[in-house]
Amino acid sequence: MKLNIKNLLAYLFIVAVAVLFMLFLDGPGGSYLLIALATAFILSFALFRWTASTMSARIAVSEDVLNKGDNVNIKVVLNKRGVIPTALVNFSFSCSVHFRSEGQKDFCSVIFGQDEYSVEKSFSSVFFGSAYAGVDGIFISDYFGIFTYSLALPELRREIRIYPDIPEVSGRDNFARSLTDAVSFDDNEETSQSMVSINGVPGYDHRKYVPGDNLKLINWKLSAKRGELLVRQLEGTGGAEQVFVLVRDDLYFEESQFAAEAMLGLMMIFAKAELPVRAVIYINDSWQEFSVRNVPELSQLRYKMTDYFIFPLKRYCEENKCPVDRNMRKIAIPDSVEGDRAVVFAPVYDENLRAFTDRLTTLGKDCQTAVCSGEITDKNTKRIVRDNLSVRFTD
Repeated sequence: MKLNIKNLLAYLFIVAVAVLFMLFLDGPGGSYLLIALATAFILSFALFRWTASTMSARIAVSEDVLNKGDNVNIKVVLNKRGVIPTALVNFSFSCSVHFRSEGQKDFCSVIFGQDEYSVEKSFSSVFFGSAYAGVDGIFISDYFGIFTYSLALPELRREIRIYPDIPEVSGRDNFARSLTDAVSFDDNEETSQSMVSINGVPGYDHRKYVPGDNLKLINWKLSAKRGELLVRQLEGTGGAEQVFVLVRDDLYFEESQFAAEAMLGLMMIFAKAELPVRAVIYINDSWQEFSVRNVPELSQLRYKMTDYFIFPLKRYCEENKCPVDRNMRKIAIPDSVEGDRAVVFAPVYDENLRAFTDRLTTLGKDCQTAVCSGEITDKNTKRIVRDNLSVRFTD
């Protein structure tokens, strides 16, 4: 229980005025006023103690896994005893930067009658990753605001996972075509000794062509011999694997989100064509690698991305009315990347990104970058342009 000294002094001042009124102006009237003030204080304190000792609360959420754009309802359920009105109940809804909401977030009221009373608030998800929504706390106070008690809750906030979008990237996009061409093989590789098929014959595993397969994967020589279209299955071709690296920067929260979704959009082209790609992503305070060879595996990575968290540094500084301290900025860039061919997706083109790509180039790796903002001075860097649910890469 906390004591509000300011409100206590205000109450004592009113009592002092009532005493002066009784002594110098109207004795009986002042006496009635003092009795009323004392009675109100006693009743207020008694209801406060009763409410604090008997009321309980819990938080419920309508969904704990969402797609971007979906709404989640946060419900605060308050339980009381009997028909006696409660003291003042105060709380404020809160959420992470991933949500937007309209209307009043604060609640302050006296609960009458019913044993159970609920207040509900709707939040709309606008960013993906590991999010939360709930309340800052539930507080009971007397009518004078002198005493405050924090109601115990099992949990103030609930964790909510939000799926990232996978935007559409046109297969005719020059950047996408250049990447898929780099990991496609020509027909002369049919007898390559680097792969052994399931039946023990040197070469690639094949399957029948289905509409939507990348035409570059059709093995025309073998198809002509067999009399049906056959496409290569490239699972396991480590040397052909494209590597995508996702850079995270909490000074650029929204740009980091867009860079991640642009990467997923490009991975979808690879997955539909069954071209192997490996994603290097900073999740749960460590660098993790995810190999994707088809659409189901990309769906699994999309779920993993619900653990993705970026600290919204700019918004934090705005809410706390403090300048952005560059020392608080945290950038997640790996020391190095395995593989000969890498594409780095980053929120901004700056000196940190240039130093990393220069290091990869020095190591002899084929490195390209795709960024959301910043002044681009490198010919191997593309700008990510977002248009609703589609993405394109421009010079």
